[in-house]
Amino acid sequence: MKMLVQRTPTSANAPFVLAELKEYARIDGPDDDLTLDRMGRAAAAEVEHFAQVALLSQTIRVTILDLVHGAGLTLPIGPVADDATATVTIDGQALTGFDFVTGTRPYLSWPASIRGTSSARVVIEYPAGFGDVASDVPDDLAQAVLDQVALIFDERAPREAKTLARSSHLARVGARYRGVSV
Repeated sequence: MKMLVQRTPTSANAPFVLAELKEYARIDGPDDDLTLDRMGRAAAAEVEHFAQVALLSQTIRVTILDLVHGAGLTLPIGPVADDATATVTIDGQALTGFDFVTGTRPYLSWPASIRGTSSARVVIEYPAGFGDVASDVPDDLAQAVLDQVALIFDERAPREAKTLARSSHLARVGARYRGVSV
């Protein structure tokens, strides 16, 4: 089995407030705004990847190759709103009768009729994200973005690539959202 995950943003907003990034990084003036915006977007992508979340609204497309259907499948990106729906195609045919469990860690339960069978290609699409604007992002994840930007900004172009890492706040918060203990 191979799983491919594609994210398509549905919100054009940044998942952070530039003024907050500047204040946190102790930067005055507009000279570094473009650089900080890029760093903020890179840090947000790092937070999303590490925590397995969508900070702002996105459409998640999961393509699974050579899947043997068990009872269900934990989906890779959350959170998913309670009223959200998913679409599933198996080998090009739409599937109905599955149960889509929403929340922080979404789950798709296969109908009994396909359990134990195998499929060459399964495509699942669903919406994920905390909302459409930066203020919708939970405070702990917003702080992880700020910490990561400060780390990137302060440690730009280190002599040893091993020096630049994730902020400790990002590691703790991200692990919690993924359901891992640190």
